[in-house]
Amino acid sequence: MCALKCSTKTSFYGENHKRSPLVEKVEQQSRRLSRDPARVNLRRSLLGRTRVWKLLYTQAEALTIAHTLDNDVRVFSYEIPESDAGKRAYIVTHPLDLWKVLQMRKPSNRCMYEVIAEDAPCKLYFDLEFERNINPARDGVAMVEHFIDVVCREWEDLFGDHCSREDVLWLDSSTAKKFSCHLIFQRMRMFRNNREAGAFVHLVCQKMKGPVTTAVKSALAASRASRTSPLVLNKSGKEVLFCDEAVYTRNRNFRLFQCTKLNKNTPLVLSKSDCYVRSLGRCPEDKEIFLDSLITWPHQQTGGHLLQLSADCGAAKLNNGLPAFVAERKESVKSMSSPYPDIDEFIRGLIGPRGTIRQVSHFVDTDTLVYDVLGYRFCENIGREHRSNGIMYVVDVNVGSFYQKCYDPDCRAVSFRSVVRPIPPECLPSFWLKQIPDEMLL
Repeated sequence: MCALKCSTKTSFYGENHKRSPLVEKVEQQSRRLSRDPARVNLRRSLLGRTRVWKLLYTQAEALTIAHTLDNDVRVFSYEIPESDAGKRAYIVTHPLDLWKVLQMRKPSNRCMYEVIAEDAPCKLYFDLEFERNINPARDGVAMVEHFIDVVCREWEDLFGDHCSREDVLWLDSSTAKKFSCHLIFQRMRMFRNNREAGAFVHLVCQKMKGPVTTAVKSALAASRASRTSPLVLNKSGKEVLFCDEAVYTRNRNFRLFQCTKLNKNTPLVLSKSDCYVRSLGRCPEDKEIFLDSLITWPHQQTGGHLLQLSADCGAAKLNNGLPAFVAERKESVKSMSSPYPDIDEFIRGLIGPRGTIRQVSHFVDTDTLVYDVLGYRFCENIGREHRSNGIMYVVDVNVGSFYQKCYDPDCRAVSFRSVVRPIPPECLPSFWLKQIPDEMLL
């Protein structure tokens, strides 16, 4: 006896080749998002904040537009699939709107970054990494825990604020070959911008690299040759710190929570060793962790004045009751040109035709000029151009000389500056003063 065969709608009426318009629309939207994650139409909200979603192809334009919009709007970037390596597009939107779009993407296709605008207040953050196969004796988790303890000790010494592992959001994207993580400090005062955060990081790293006389020295002495030492070997066999000091440059792109580099499929996720989320006493939504992971998004418990440091800094002291650094240089006047157009033209001759002067800082007390250069990165220390870090020229107007320095961490670690060279006399203001008759100077 044959078993009863159930009829289906298809078998009764025959094969239906017509697809549902709704299914086709959803699949079409999914394919479009896979090709370009930024082309999204957000529904307008009748109540609450105004929604913004602008797609741009230059970072400068995106930052300019963001400045004209609501304070909660940020600039994000994403790697464009099937394009030249490193090519990116930019999105201006609210972080929560971006989060909704990220959730529509496959984890392997989330290749997005936060643009840390050069003038934006920011949290203290770190990018830590090393090659596992070159450093088999190193324990990445123990190294990070020890690193956090040292940073917190230095923070308390300089700023007087308590800091612990429970204040640090720890995100991880390690693989079998490479240890890699991001640390974002929470509940603490923010820096005025990421350059000044970088100045604090540079100070801490310098103490880790060399002999010091503070409490950091005793903490590091026992661990320098151990599994927790922050010093590792890079691919060239050189001993370096596992903290990347190059991530504090202007308008830096910093990878987002749950996002991966293009074609890597190694997303940044919450580390199993993270203490911050556990300290909340509850299980936060991923959306909350995402907001906390943003470098320029204030933590709800962040308070107090913005921290202001200088890359060239001396001892710390109390300024209006708040700890701060005392800059060795006096206040500078910053602009696109100096009061000495002939010297400006001389510097343009050094860096032209590709290079341009991005900014000139004039230290009036000493009549010193510092030229930040864009598009020209030749460094005399390495005999070639740096791949990503810029250079500067320092001019002593009174002496009539100049030398080159740069922002590369390795060059800064050895306090490199080029040979001091003379400026052509006719470019100096003193030269033209000599041409004026004495009676006209009376």
